Amino acid sequence: MRYPLTIACLIFFAALTVSAQEPAYMEAATHPGKNQFYARTLSYVSEYEGDTLGNNEVSGKLKLVYGLRSNLAALLDVYFTDDIHETSCRLKYRLFKNDLGPLNTWMASVYAGVAFPGNSHVVFDNDEHPIMGLVSTAILNRHGLNGQMQWSESDETNIISINASYLYRIAPSAYSSDTKGAWYVMIESLNDISDDSQNRSDAALGILYEAQRWAAEASLKLPLKQDWPIETDHEIALGLRYLF
Repeated sequence: MRYPLTIACLIFFAALTVSAQEPAYMEAATHPGKNQFYARTLSYVSEYEGDTLGNNEVSGKLKLVYGLRSNLAALLDVYFTDDIHETSCRLKYRLFKNDLGPLNTWMASVYAGVAFPGNSHVVFDNDEHPIMGLVSTAILNRHGLNGQMQWSESDETNIISINASYLYRIAPSAYSSDTKGAWYVMIESLNDISDDSQNRSDAALGILYEAQRWAAEASLKLPLKQDWPIETDHEIALGLRYLF
């Protein structure tokens, strides 16, 4: 009787690992399977410091991922506000996936692509900039760990992003044949370092619910250190994901 239970748990876990352990803000080393399509939407409400701004800003992000092979995916990200937007196209390649047990795994991926800034008047403003990164994900029982390092260039400025996250599955304590979904709490450390001394560090705390083919999430991002001209007081992110 243990074999059907084990198979059911493995099927459920395999579906979750398409987007499992991917927190609200940073990347994870997860991949959809070949010919699988994964869509994710995120809405952000940001409040900025300073009386001169005095507004909340609402923005959004659409992420589309298609599995070309089991270890190769194509990604399209569209970030937009009222008057500006940015579209990026990337390829993501899995370097390795080491299964440490029936439900435990460690994997790493590299990605590279190009981002195209724009505004409400121009779709692409001919100021494209490259993106390259490395990300690693480990799933160990109820714990999930992510580490990411990314380089990008914008307006002749080099930006290094060093991010890390921890997710803990609060329910269920163990998967079973009756498991419909899983609840996680997640915490992220988000750090951007640029060569023009405009650096920032943020922390994000959120909650995530993942079913077999969809997920919902909410996260609160708070600044720890900001050297940017416009400083964020806080930001709330709400997201939905779906695997086709």
